[in-house]
Amino acid sequence: MGKLASYYLMNIIRLELAVM
Repeated sequence: MGKLASYYLMNIIRLELAVM
């Protein structure tokens, strides 16, 4: 679960950075 959560968090952060 921890790994999956961290993976999702990284994806979200990358998406936010891409939007910026």
